[in-house]
Amino acid sequence: MQTTPWHNYALITHLAGKNISNLGKTKLQKLVFFLKAVKNIPVDYGYRFYTYGPYCDELSGDISYLEAVKALDISSDINGFGFVIREGKKSEFMKNKAKDFLAKFENDINDIIEKFKNKNANEMELLSTIVYLNKREEVCRANKRCLVEKIKELKPHFSLSKIESGIEELSSFGYLD
Repeated sequence: MQTTPWHNYALITHLAGKNISNLGKTKLQKLVFFLKAVKNIPVDYGYRFYTYGPYCDELSGDISYLEAVKALDISSDINGFGFVIREGKKSEFMKNKAKDFLAKFENDINDIIEKFKNKNANEMELLSTIVYLNKREEVCRANKRCLVEKIKELKPHFSLSKIESGIEELSSFGYLD
């Protein structure tokens, strides 16, 4: 399937309209990452490793664009921790431009939402980092201990048990190679 900017915009606004707790910029980045990395949804986003895990500059730009054209409503979190993202007045326009795309991947989108809708940004950071490294570090795919150590090296603020628990959770979903 040939991806267009409308597909990207529709996916972002679609996610903003779902019942996802604490949907901010970081969590939205991670949801789109999971959709691309584990569900193979064709979006035009390339991820690199960054402070809070996988990050895509183009997605960040699209989020800003969608806010500017009123397809997203982004406000500061009342607790002072980041942002809250909701659908904007023009979200239906964006979703209608790629309704066939959204329909084709509806089950995959719903699966990711269901698995991660109640996770906070910190949990999303860890889980997305695990998937990112699992996909990138071929030597660690068959060796859980290697994966745990690599994550601990990059994310020392997570305990070994938290990392292992994250790996087990993602494995139970079938999201790791």
